Amino acid sequence: MCYFIITMEKDSIWKQVLDKIRIKVSPQTYETWFAETKLLNLDKGVGEIGCKNRYIAHALEERYYNLLRSCLGDILKREVDLSFKVKPELAVQKKPSEFKGGKNEVPMLIPSAGFVDVDFSDKLKRCCLNQKYTFENFVVGSSNRLAHAAALAVSENPGRAYNPLFIYGGVGLGKTHLLQAIGNKALTLNPQLHVLYINTEQLLNELYEGIRKQTMKEFREKYRKLDIFLLDDVQFISGKEALQEEFFNTFNTLYNAGKQMVITSDRPPGEISRLEERVRSRLAGGLVADITMPDFEMRVAILQKKLENETVALPEAVIMVIAECVKYNIRELEGALNTILMYVKTTGKMVTVEEARRLLQRSRRDLRKVISPGDILNIVSEYFGVSVEDIKGKKRTADIAFARQVAMYILREFLNLPLIKIASVVRRQDHTTVLHAIRKIENSVRRDSTLRSKIDEIRTLILQKSEKGNVSVFY
Repeated sequence: MCYFIITMEKDSIWKQVLDKIRIKVSPQTYETWFAETKLLNLDKGVGEIGCKNRYIAHALEERYYNLLRSCLGDILKREVDLSFKVKPELAVQKKPSEFKGGKNEVPMLIPSAGFVDVDFSDKLKRCCLNQKYTFENFVVGSSNRLAHAAALAVSENPGRAYNPLFIYGGVGLGKTHLLQAIGNKALTLNPQLHVLYINTEQLLNELYEGIRKQTMKEFREKYRKLDIFLLDDVQFISGKEALQEEFFNTFNTLYNAGKQMVITSDRPPGEISRLEERVRSRLAGGLVADITMPDFEMRVAILQKKLENETVALPEAVIMVIAECVKYNIRELEGALNTILMYVKTTGKMVTVEEARRLLQRSRRDLRKVISPGDILNIVSEYFGVSVEDIKGKKRTADIAFARQVAMYILREFLNLPLIKIASVVRRQDHTTVLHAIRKIENSVRRDSTLRSKIDEIRTLILQKSEKGNVSVFY
């Protein structure tokens, strides 16, 4: 009886702790790290916390120790220390129905009453929309919250919410998904809307075709009768005077008619080179929202969302490994997941943590065939406007020293080079200089959002180069 009472007290205490934590962290963070934990013991001022695997135990100890200690101390009205113990039985087992055709399956678009499914699907195709890109299967986190909220508002009130809406961010972060989700949602609410999705390269080809065939009147009518114009990768309008002229006039026609424009780019309007000022002004005239690199919790949530419609489940530890290995690109994250799932489906065996690491490391080795240390130095030097020789040299002016530190950080992060090898690449005498630089940038990135954005942009440039070499970047 005494043990039962003590157990109930511990459960009650821990529920209060979790209630406190739930309002202090994002839903994703709570579900990933805290939801399946338990207070195992309270003895001599130490609270022992049970975790379902070692990844969660490590994360709680390294990243959330003070938060847990504070919340538990508030409930107990005294200071406590914490320890962490792996208890696999704490994992909540999903029912088979949750992995295929169950209640968590992402709902398909439901057209308005009286609209035939087949006709609706045909309309989506004519609008160049892919039905799989919906708001329901878009994972929201701190890196994309503003862009998602604005996109949802635009889909519900086109021409009246934010016009134009300009979304920018690096490769594979979900810009196209949001653009298509706007079109899908808007047509679900009102199938009579004229919606079109197109990327800038396709638009340019249509323009050239119109000029060659003397069908510019039809070209202009096609775009100026739209209710929602969804234009992807507008950075490719750079330096193309004829396309900028047509875009400017089409923009004015649609804007003055109260029609909605949503535009994406890999950079903000002010950083698109060789862009007419009048076009730049139009692009920046509405809401400009960025999408940055997803954090670890968000990557885990994305993987969990993708697994909801799969026929197999993956161990939580394997999901954590994938999220650790693929850091900067949601497209690559999905590719890594597919690699693991293909292994499970073809071998009929459940993948282990060690096997998952081996499969993902294979792609990392391929990356080194395409991206060299010299490539990274060239990208960093061009980005910061300093020469490679200065990065390798002895000058210690603030701008050169900073670029050198970033280069060392990126070399370690992308190619996982040994510290002594990085020292050799940048001509430093020993590895301690490299270690100091890496730690300095790591600490600065955590607290400086401007620096974080710059590092993200450099990562994007490297990813773009790797894509030209047809290499998936898993690391």
